[in-house]
Amino acid sequence: MGIRLCEGTFSNPELITINDAAAATPYPSTITVSGLAGTILKVTATVHGLTHTYLADLHLLLVGPNGQNVVLMDDVGNGNPGVVNATYTFDDDSPNVMTNTIPTLDNYKPSNNGLLDNLPAGAPQQPPPYGTALSVFNGTDPNGTWSLYVSDDAGADVGTINNGWSLHIITDCG
Repeated sequence: MGIRLCEGTFSNPELITINDAAAATPYPSTITVSGLAGTILKVTATVHGLTHTYLADLHLLLVGPNGQNVVLMDDVGNGNPGVVNATYTFDDDSPNVMTNTIPTLDNYKPSNNGLLDNLPAGAPQQPPPYGTALSVFNGTDPNGTWSLYVSDDAGADVGTINNGWSLHIITDCG
């Protein structure tokens, strides 16, 4: 007998407004996962419709219902022109890593090109390092509230995540 897999996609399609040099609105944006049996084998996270003029200002931190966390994106895409309505999926199995150039593909490993600055109040405040791979969630219960903390750390640039975000979770359900 092999492992029986269960999976589900959960989303929050609401607009996330990326405020200038501050926490986004809402902060955090949340998704409640329920009814998924077993423990996590794999998680991917997707932001839908990211628009921002200076990606290096952005911090995206995903926190699971048990407190584990991973930096999805930080200090990437240094410089202008930024991105308009980009969709990025973060997947540990992707061969791509975001660098200091504007990301043009749609699938990347979680990418942090610098030391994550302190996040605005409300986010987990811990001394770095935060998690660097989505596998930090493996073996945990997927059910509960997942939180995406988005913030901008410098002035003169704002943006949005126009169509929210989603999670795809695969579990070992017996």
